Amino acid sequence: MRRTLSLVACLTLAGGLLAAPAVGGAGAAVASTAFPDCAGPDSTPTIAVGQVACLLLDSAAVGDQIPFSYYVPPACAPSLHRRCPVLYLLHGFGGDYHSMLGTAAAPSSWVKALTAGPPVDPHSVADPWDYGPGTWVPRPSLDVILVAPHGRTVPGGYGPAAGLDSFWTD
Repeated sequence: MRRTLSLVACLTLAGGLLAAPAVGGAGAAVASTAFPDCAGPDSTPTIAVGQVACLLLDSAAVGDQIPFSYYVPPACAPSLHRRCPVLYLLHGFGGDYHSMLGTAAAPSSWVKALTAGPPVDPHSVADPWDYGPGTWVPRPSLDVILVAPHGRTVPGGYGPAAGLDSFWTD
């Protein structure tokens, strides 16, 4: 339980825009109509392991719910009580929370790269671009949690329009 809450707390830090998850009732949370593939905020969320999943968090800064996709490798499962590094993947303008990690049915190359890689050392060949994800072979697992929050224009903030998908910047 403590590890699950630590993981959720770590996931909420993405970009500094996300507030703590809402404290709600027990049981399965209902998905938002705007983000139907995401589980709603809950006081004890279930963390999917070994597949791309999505959660919603209430954001005081945006005044709405914000989705984020995540991938937790099996070696980093909360039940194992093991610390794993977290890599935050921030999409560009016009992207969304699926842009970096894909979906459970179609994970992106970022997810695939945790357990596979090119069949040759890309530094040793003249044409490394010929060894894309379709040619990759299994590699030892990189135990890194991936998090991809959804960027949005905040109320009164800058962007093409309020609520329109925006982008992350440093």
